[in-house]
Amino acid sequence: MKIIIQELQQKVIIGDREIQKIHRYIEGKYRSYTPKQKEQAWVYITLRYVAKKLEPFSDEHKRCILQQLSRIITLGSTIKPLYADDILRACLMVQPKEEMFFACMICWMNENQKHIFPTEAMNVFLEQVETYGIHLGDQTLGETVTILEQKVAQARQTLVLNSSIREIMKNIERKIFHKKGQSIACMLCIIMLIFSFLYRAEPRHMMIADAIGAEPPIYIDPQQEEILHQEESPLPPDLQYKQIDPEDLREWLQKRGSILEEEPYFSAILDGAKEHNIHPLFLFAIVGQEQGFVLRSHPRAEEIANNPFNVFESWQKYNTTIADSVQIACKTILRLSKGRPPYEEPIRWINSRGGQGGYAVDENWTKGVSLLFNQLNKVVDLWVEDVTQEETDVEYRE
Repeated sequence: MKIIIQELQQKVIIGDREIQKIHRYIEGKYRSYTPKQKEQAWVYITLRYVAKKLEPFSDEHKRCILQQLSRIITLGSTIKPLYADDILRACLMVQPKEEMFFACMICWMNENQKHIFPTEAMNVFLEQVETYGIHLGDQTLGETVTILEQKVAQARQTLVLNSSIREIMKNIERKIFHKKGQSIACMLCIIMLIFSFLYRAEPRHMMIADAIGAEPPIYIDPQQEEILHQEESPLPPDLQYKQIDPEDLREWLQKRGSILEEEPYFSAILDGAKEHNIHPLFLFAIVGQEQGFVLRSHPRAEEIANNPFNVFESWQKYNTTIADSVQIACKTILRLSKGRPPYEEPIRWINSRGGQGGYAVDENWTKGVSLLFNQLNKVVDLWVEDVTQEETDVEYRE
């Protein structure tokens, strides 16, 4: 495994040359952005480029890999090149690993370095990582291998030590029981001292040979722990929160003259979507159906943008802030989604609730929101088909 990782560490995915081009591109196109927004732009451009290097993974598997990769990309003034071992590390962080995903990962590894790496070897590596409670997100793969080597060496020393001490104990036992007049208490004291030394020498989960059934420490990713404590969403998976490319969405809104591409409206809707586990494009589709994305040319655009969801009937009757209205809209969507029969179309149910009345009185609301949601999904993503060449291939003009 060490040789494989060393070779992957030599294969550049995004090098210094590409970093300079991305930097110039962002400074040119997004000059007015804050440092944090520029960091976000860097991440999304990087992920788009990496997505093209992830054959033969499926689109869904690519999404999982890029989600993990986004957590380990270094941002800001310390941007570093990206190597093939970083991609493998992201692959290994994906949980759970389906059989097809695992096969594609091995295939990808073998295509990106000259050695043939068998599936069995990867299984052994992952079992060791799990046994010793190592979290792959805490260090590079090279560092992980070094840690494993140290822990395996310590475990072997423990096995040798255990074997030696057992032999010593047998010798002591023979001498004590064959020598008349010796106190049994002496032998017991010696045994207690030996076991005391053993338990100080190594943590319990390191004693592989003697600690049968002892489990290694369990690491729970903070983000995963947060998900575990969330209430189960009444929305189907395709309407639940997905991480989108904000720049695609902002550009799409800007071309249509929407004031919602500005702050605080844009971020408030994205933040509300994440907080309530609702697909952000679904929220924007509702805004599009309710208020046509709030055109900037409208004389009362800023007022409408405070309540583009028309919560409590309309923006005229209820007008506070976008942060307030998006919270109400999200809670309304989740409340209306509850109790949906399996055969009912989710968006239709939110609007009608089987004839009991839902989000809007307009019978065309379901059709309009669905069309806009589908349209937005085609143009706003990590792998859109119609983005410019300079954004996806990192082949930016000098």
